[in-house]
Amino acid sequence: MTHSEMLAEVNRELRMRRALWNTVKDQKTGAISFVKLDHQKYYNQMESVKNMLEAMTATEFKTIADRIERQAREKENQTKLF
Repeated sequence: MTHSEMLAEVNRELRMRRALWNTVKDQKTGAISFVKLDHQKYYNQMESVKNMLEAMTATEFKTIADRIERQAREKENQTKLF
């Protein structure tokens, strides 16, 4: 998955949560909050992931993705139990 694909997926997830979970709108600020506190917590966490991905360059993302793939290959190639 590429950097832009992952960011798009996080944005889809955030849109889905806003559409499916009950929200209330602050009359003064217009800010939307979720009725259930755990929904608000989960939404905030996903929004933090989005912010991190937005701050990350494509090169930084590729470096991390390559490391994950390398670790998965090493784990598959492990022949010793200890």
